[in-house]
Amino acid sequence: MAIEQRDYDLLKSHNKRVSVKIILLDDNYQEVDSLSGRVTSASYNISAESDIRRTCTLTMMVPQKAQLDVDFRNTWIDRMVELYCGIYDDAQGDFRWYALGRMLMVDGRTTYDATTQEIQLSLVDLMACLTSSRGSQMGTDMLIPAGSNVRNVLASIVALFSPYKRYSIPEFEDVVPYDLTISMGQYPYDALKEVLNLFPYYEMFYDHEGVFTVQKIPTRTEDPIEIGSSVLDELLISETNSVKFSDVKNTTEIWGRSLDAL
Repeated sequence: MAIEQRDYDLLKSHNKRVSVKIILLDDNYQEVDSLSGRVTSASYNISAESDIRRTCTLTMMVPQKAQLDVDFRNTWIDRMVELYCGIYDDAQGDFRWYALGRMLMVDGRTTYDATTQEIQLSLVDLMACLTSSRGSQMGTDMLIPAGSNVRNVLASIVALFSPYKRYSIPEFEDVVPYDLTISMGQYPYDALKEVLNLFPYYEMFYDHEGVFTVQKIPTRTEDPIEIGSSVLDELLISETNSVKFSDVKNTTEIWGRSLDAL
């Protein structure tokens, strides 16, 4: 979503009415249900250093008991969750919604009594279906022979083991240099990681739209600045900077020669 002046105005407003919207999707990314309620606590984290990019914990007060009972147990437990955060725009008279990502529930709890109608969700992005969080162990050894096309190998693992099969994987200049054996009992994520570790300048993750993505690790040095310091200075609440000069290297010398893998 392109950033507009409306977004800047909403961010700078001193009094914000913030809401969360949860949409339930099936394996074909089609909406099948939704959940609404008053959020009492929430935390959301994005880490570019992890293959599981997005995590979220959420507590909501839900007025409809049915959503805490049958629907929650039989419907929500095995579905994809599409999460949005919204800021109410008084000028437009509606919410401006921002997509936080498509995720899976790895832990959930409901509490219902005369005074409490609460649902607690722990969410991670779709990589969970390939790990121990929500995935299954491989029931047999997997052999990836030398010379295999890297893109085809990665795409095959996703298609075979993930219920969410949309992917964006580029062609690799090289092939798998030697036989790889993934032992029975490991998770599909381990197989993907084993292949991608051969090319350390690549990364993998599920993006916010639920697409398994492999790409070269971007440097972002030439990317345009989306939000400048003039805007950030008005939004910044606190900031702490520190530097260790022992980590600053002026010159790096590498001795040796490069060898071609046979």
